[in-house]
Amino acid sequence: MDRTPQRHAESLLNALDPLPFPQRMRELALRVKERAPLRPVLEELESRGPYERGIAVGGGAPGRGAGW
Repeated sequence: MDRTPQRHAESLLNALDPLPFPQRMRELALRVKERAPLRPVLEELESRGPYERGIAVGGGAPGRGAGW
């Protein structure tokens, strides 16, 4: 079963939320490098609140923007 961008975004947020900031950023970088296609997940995060948009921005950098 394919996971939707919404589910990927939720999974990412759930994994990152309990981590301290430095570890959160490292984990984010690792996860976005493994995720393809990345753009739908970044767009889903961008459509949410300020925290989620920040995660999208942080994820876009190591993910090389993913056209976002």
